[in-house]
Amino acid sequence: MNRASDLIRSFKQVAVDQTSEEARKINLLDYVDEVLESLRPQLKSTKHNILVEGTHDIVMDTHPGALSQIITNLIMNSIIHAYDEGDEGCIRIQVSKNGPSISIDYSDDGKGMSKEVSDKIFEPFFTTNRGSGGSGLGMHILYNQVTQTLGGSINLESTPGEGTAFRITIPYEFH
Repeated sequence: MNRASDLIRSFKQVAVDQTSEEARKINLLDYVDEVLESLRPQLKSTKHNILVEGTHDIVMDTHPGALSQIITNLIMNSIIHAYDEGDEGCIRIQVSKNGPSISIDYSDDGKGMSKEVSDKIFEPFFTTNRGSGGSGLGMHILYNQVTQTLGGSINLESTPGEGTAFRITIPYEFH
């Protein structure tokens, strides 16, 4: 019952945040956990281990809806593209404060991607999954949320066969 209650509470808060453009104060690590709780129905059918690391003292005013969409898009992109069905993978999310910025380091140990794919990953309508329903908008939306809504930057490193890593840097103080 407690788990069901936690899931409903997290789902409601994340759903409200996704539909609201308002900024509010959040504990970043706790919020990442709430987003993961809301994704539990999609994640339970996978064998992936998701590790969240960082300190619980990062409290910031930000747009949590944008953060929710960013985390969701990264995780779903990994599940869809980085692993074959039945694979066991490790997805790592690490948050840290670096002076006036917050870093969110996201990585998976999946298939990785070629330079040709990684060079186009943030372009609208680019997808390697068009025949299976991919729209090619998830990573483009993610890029816009990071750079426009949150005023940050995103860097990508990927090597075929070795996984993919994203570093998202956003200002600690939202303006």
